[in-house]
Parts: sequence; C-alpha cells; structure tokens
Amino acid sequence: MHKSPRDCILKRFYPATVRAPETRNRTPEELETDIIQAVAETPGITQRMLVDPLVVSDKVVGNHLRKLVRESKITSTKNGKTRVYFPPGKT
Repeated sequence: MHKSPRDCILKRFYPATVRAPETRNRTPEELETDIIQAVAETPGITQRMLVDPLVVSDKVVGNHLRKLVRESKITSTKNGKTRVYFPPGKT
C-alpha cells in the first residue's frame, strides 16, 4: 500500500511505512517553535528523535538545534557519543 499526496501538479508516492511530508511548509520560526516545544515536553531528547515527528531531515533539525543552543533557547550536553537537548537551565 502506498500514500500519494498531491504537490501542485505533481503526485508524490511514499511507502505506507514512511510518513509523508506535510503539505504545508513551515517557516523556520514555526519549526524552531516546534523544536523548542518538543525539547520542553521531552527533556534529554536527541536530534534523531526529533526528525520523524517533525517530518524534516536530520540536517535541517541539526542546523536549527545549533542555532537554538547559540541563542540560549535550549541547552545541550553530551551523553556518551550522543548529544541531548534540554530546556534552558534543566541540564
């Protein structure tokens, strides 16, 4: 079984096991708000854990995470080889 959402004049096909991208693109600010909310709801969340629910690439999530850490909107620390993210002041 496949999913096949329309994208303007194109029809994109995805396996049923893959979450199809949203039809409405979020602005960078909306995506950052979603990341901040996810970090607040799940302190210690990893970048990989954010990719699927946000339906964006690992690279996009990583860029926004680094920006949010620089702006002190979230904090990060290393847990072994994995970087984990927290709300400010919650590490």
